[in-house]
Amino acid sequence: MPPLSATLGGGVMKARNWLLLGLGALSVLGAIGGVSAFMLTAPAADAATAFVKEIGQAGPAAAYRDAAPALRLQEDEATFEASVHAWRLTEATGATWSSRKFSSGQATLTGEIKLGSGVPLPMRAALVKDGGTWKVSGLTLAAGLKSDDD
Repeated sequence: MPPLSATLGGGVMKARNWLLLGLGALSVLGAIGGVSAFMLTAPAADAATAFVKEIGQAGPAAAYRDAAPALRLQEDEATFEASVHAWRLTEATGATWSSRKFSSGQATLTGEIKLGSGVPLPMRAALVKDGGTWKVSGLTLAAGLKSDDD
């Protein structure tokens, strides 16, 4: 009969191996969940990025026409253009969205707008699903930032 310490040591090794296997499986599942969530939110992020690029390439008036009806109801084109110019979004070349929240056909993205000067501009974009397509319903500076006019 093996000594008691050898028997207990084998049980501890098995428990440790099972624990490591379980932790590894949880890590893999977490990674799969994170990738899945990212892929599911990509269409809204792509729409917000395209909107920002449209401001920089085609101008605020074109982007305003392509915005969700909710944006056009809450502010007129002149107000939208004034905000776009104050925030220098006409220099926008792209965007990255580090935070994505979704609920019932609405999304809120927080990230950075890339300006042609290389300066990142923290921004929050609200989007709504309109006829199966994500459209921007609002843009605001992320907390703690000021526009050129402030």
